[in-house]
Amino acid sequence: MSPPARLDLMTTRARRTHSPRWALAFLAAAGAVLVAVFGAAPASAATAPGAQTRVGTSTSAGQVVVGASASVVAGQRLGNDPPQAGIVVATGVAANTAPRLAQDTVASPVAPRPLPLNRPVGGSATQNAFAQERIAGLQGRGATDFRVNQQQVNINGVRVGVNRPDLQYTMNGQRYYEEFDIPSSMRGPAHEARILSNDPSGVVNPFTVP
Repeated sequence: MSPPARLDLMTTRARRTHSPRWALAFLAAAGAVLVAVFGAAPASAATAPGAQTRVGTSTSAGQVVVGASASVVAGQRLGNDPPQAGIVVATGVAANTAPRLAQDTVASPVAPRPLPLNRPVGGSATQNAFAQERIAGLQGRGATDFRVNQQQVNINGVRVGVNRPDLQYTMNGQRYYEEFDIPSSMRGPAHEARILSNDPSGVVNPFTVP
C-alpha cells in the first residue's frame, strides 16, 4: 500500500508546483487587457481638446471674416464728412471688385439734365429730410453739380451708369456719391461697389438713416 501513497503525494506536489505558473500567466494576460482598456480612455481624452480647438478656431475665423467685411479695403477711399446728429455713418467703403454691369457699359455718355433737388430719394420721410439737410449744408460749403436720385454722372459730366445714387455732387475737385439706407437694409454694399466700378476715382459716403 505504500507505493500508491507516494504516487498521490508526488501528483499533489506537481500540481502545487505548476499551479502558480498558470495563475501568473492568467494574471499577466488579464493585466494586459486592463491596461489596453483603461489606457485608451486617456488617449481619447487627450485628443478631445484638439478637436474642440479646431471647431473653436473655425468659429473664430468666421467671426473674423464677418468683422473684416466692414473694414476699409486697400485702395478704397472714404469720405471725410463728419457724422450728423442722429445719423450713423458706415465705417467702410465697399470693395471695388465687381465688374461693371452690361447696362452701365452700354449707357449713353450723354448725361440727362439735372432734375429738381427736392425730389425724394426713397419712401422714408427721415431719409428724404436728411437728403435735403445734406444738400443745404453742402451748398454752403461750395458743392456743385448736384443730382438727387438720378443716373450716375462723373466729375466730367459723363454718364457712367444707369444706377441712381441717392445724392451726387462735386466739391473741391472731387466727385462724391452718397447712399442713405435704413438700418435693416442690406443693399448698401452692392450699391457702393457698383458706384465705384463705374467711377473708380469717386468717393462714396454711405449713411445709415433711421
